[in-house]
Amino acid sequence: MIVILFLLFFSGIIIESTLINFPLTLILVTILTSIRGEKIVPLVFIIGLVLDLFTLNLLGSNSLFFLLTTWVAVRYQKKMSSGNLFYPLSFITVLMTLYNLIFYKKFDYLSLLAGITVTAIFFLFLTKLFPHIFGDRAKLKI
Repeated sequence: MIVILFLLFFSGIIIESTLINFPLTLILVTILTSIRGEKIVPLVFIIGLVLDLFTLNLLGSNSLFFLLTTWVAVRYQKKMSSGNLFYPLSFITVLMTLYNLIFYKKFDYLSLLAGITVTAIFFLFLTKLFPHIFGDRAKLKI
C-alpha cells in the first residue's frame, strides 16, 4: 500500500513541477490524510522534501505546510470523512488559497475553481469506492 501511495504522490509531484502550476500534491495530501490518518505523516514529510527538490523551493517549506495540513486534517478527521462535501471543499479552498499566496505569490481564481472541482471528484469517487470510510454511518435508532 505504501508503494502505491508513493507512486501516486510521485506522479503528482512530476505533474505539478513540470506540467502545471497547480497544487495537486496538496490535494492528494488532504484526501489521503482523511483516509489514512496519522499513519501517513512520515510519507507526507518525505513527499514534501521531494517536492521542494523538484520545484527548487526552500528545502522543508512544502514539508512544513503539508505537515500542518495533515495535523489539521487529522484533528478534524471525523468531519472530513462524514460524507458531507462541505467540510473537505471548504478546507481545500482555504488551503489552496494559502498555498498559492505563500508559494506562488499570487491568487488565481481558475486554479482555485479547478482545485475545488478535482477535490469534489476525488471525494465522490472515494465515497463510492470506500463506503466504510466515507459516510454510510449507522444512524442512531430510538
